[in-house]
Amino acid sequence: MDRFEEHIKYVLKGVRMGDTARGQLAEELRDHLETSKKELMIKGHTEEEAELISIKSFGKSKEIN
Repeated sequence: MDRFEEHIKYVLKGVRMGDTARGQLAEELRDHLETSKKELMIKGHTEEEAELISIKSFGKSKEIN
């Protein structure tokens, strides 16, 4: 399991919604993280740094609720 997948599972842990909606939200969250990662890599960060920064700046699960 990659970092983004683990983080998305953590963020959605307490969110109550149907499986279809949960899957769509997880996909949107992954897209957001991937876009952030790509932008950070363009700015000169390594892939690992970009992933960690993306996750850190992503927000807390309460903000998703």
